Amino acid sequence: MKKSMIFIILILTSSLFMMQYSLASHQNFNNIVYSEKKAEYHYTIQLPHSILKNDKKMIIKTIKETADQHHINFFLTKSNKENYIKYVYLTSNQYLKSFKTDNIKQFDHSFHLTIKSLDNIIKDSYQIEGEAIITASNTDDYISFRNEMNNRLSIHITEITSKEGQIDMMPWIILSIFAFYLIFTLLLIYNLLGSFKRFSIYKLNGYDFYTIWKDSIIDIIFKQILTSYSTFTLLTFIICRQFNHFVFIFLFNSYLLLGLLCIITFIISSLLIALFTKVKPIDYLKNKSVSHYFIIFNQIVFLIIVVLITTLSSVSINKGEALLSRYNNHTQWEKTKKYYLISELSNVENPDELSSKSFLNKQKELFKELNRLGSILADFNEYDKQTLNKTSMAYINTNYLKEEKVMDSHNKRILINENESRRVVLVDEKTPFSKEEIVDITKGMYDISQGIKIIYYKHNQRFFTYNSQITNNYTNMIQSPIIQVLTENNGKDSDYNLILGYKYNPYKIKANRAKIINILEQYQLSQYVDNYITAYDEMSMLNHNEWMLFIGVIIAIITLISLMIIITLQNIKLYILQNIKLLSIQKMNGYRFIDKYKSLILMSNITFILSFIISLLMNYSLFYLLALYTLILLTWMILFLIHTKYQEKQSIILMLKGNQ
Repeated sequence: MKKSMIFIILILTSSLFMMQYSLASHQNFNNIVYSEKKAEYHYTIQLPHSILKNDKKMIIKTIKETADQHHINFFLTKSNKENYIKYVYLTSNQYLKSFKTDNIKQFDHSFHLTIKSLDNIIKDSYQIEGEAIITASNTDDYISFRNEMNNRLSIHITEITSKEGQIDMMPWIILSIFAFYLIFTLLLIYNLLGSFKRFSIYKLNGYDFYTIWKDSIIDIIFKQILTSYSTFTLLTFIICRQFNHFVFIFLFNSYLLLGLLCIITFIISSLLIALFTKVKPIDYLKNKSVSHYFIIFNQIVFLIIVVLITTLSSVSINKGEALLSRYNNHTQWEKTKKYYLISELSNVENPDELSSKSFLNKQKELFKELNRLGSILADFNEYDKQTLNKTSMAYINTNYLKEEKVMDSHNKRILINENESRRVVLVDEKTPFSKEEIVDITKGMYDISQGIKIIYYKHNQRFFTYNSQITNNYTNMIQSPIIQVLTENNGKDSDYNLILGYKYNPYKIKANRAKIINILEQYQLSQYVDNYITAYDEMSMLNHNEWMLFIGVIIAIITLISLMIIITLQNIKLYILQNIKLLSIQKMNGYRFIDKYKSLILMSNITFILSFIISLLMNYSLFYLLALYTLILLTWMILFLIHTKYQEKQSIILMLKGNQ
């Protein structure tokens, strides 16, 4: 048991180290490279690509004059690998000369930071665009600065709400600490129950509470202090391989956290020791214990754990399927590196304008222009598992058919002319729907007056969705969907409203970022867009986030399974200790195994049944629950049979020796 406690302390310390280290490294980097963010009024703005229409000297002159007028400090940071150059213009009386710092030490890497005056950006051949940070005396000065810059340079500056790219570690830290103390409490209860006899003997010999408490608490706290502090220090020096101011601050803050954990351990341990030392010597002599109450408590915890495992297993299966789907389609995803998408809209002051006739007309014209560049429409949103039904339909454009080979029922490639004015519907040649039903499905979705053209494609063809969140049979492909082909002439204005801010970003633009910005500016739509990203990068970011979630869920499941095993072993020991004399007599009289442990088995079965009902009420599929609970039940049964026989044998031997 002592080894188990040391082991979980090691796990907690290692987990906290990785989270604390990641957080501290990111914060210290930002405190150095982006120290201007410490100002009370700081703003991150996006200088649009269109600013480059102006002469560079004119841009710098405008920034300086506007900054002087509104008391603004301007910072523009450029980077090349680990070299960071910060171009600044300050409105204070001091002139900041260019200087290069020494190699700045971080935890695990070094970087160069160079600070130069804004004028040097022309000589260094950097563009005056992208993210910049400004500091102001108040919000009004910032707004005035931004408006004047927009007017003088004929641009649209947008403000970026930045989260600094940092994953919020606090939920993981809290979860890790909670899991640790849950396991720790159960182990300590298990350990203290084994000390029932020792505490009784102490009481018979006149020991007071303080003496018993001191002997127990010192051992627990000493183990945690020694294990946690030494492990944290060792990991720090292994990873950092140096000692400097940042490492010292990191260790100091981390030691405070470890100290807080020791205080929590002290409180929990003291309360449990106080509870167990209330034992009366007469209870020991009469073979009475508190085991029965802890068995009931453990069963309640066990029920909660099984329900949590059910929930987390469902999450892990879904995320695992999504991750595997992208992996299985990695060849198709490689092709999306040349396609951009617009992930979200911003700066929308009046949401009604997005449905206005003028906005829809712009989108239709934008669709036509981007279409001629080879952009792809692949809208398979209706095949999301949450909304899938028998009338679900996908929407593609003619370029999709040029990129993805689709064969008709005569084994000829399907290609659609952009001049086609009829609604074009592609259907599997062995579709269960009749021609009339397909027409009705299409008419049910649209007010169609121009006619419908149905083309039957070869049976069981699979279509790549270009959507990393649509999964089917561990791929991002849909088999035998009903598909409507959108041309430049067969849709209404509202049908083309899918480029800006549409769910899952189905329109993949075949152009570079600068080209897209230029086209959007022509249609006066650039002000709605701050973020441009390739379809591949969006998939990669989602994949990374889901990998992190998947790993976290798996760790949580492993922790819960460990708890489930501990509780099972603990309940077996408690039950045997409580009924050792009766069990010994039953064993000598040849009682069946199930008869000896029927009350514990019944209690466990009730727990499983209740957890199953709760999970069923949470709308999980019956097949999933039956498969999962069969696995859990088999694991529990094997563990129960093996450990019960072992614990019974050991307890009877100890009783015969007079040690029980």
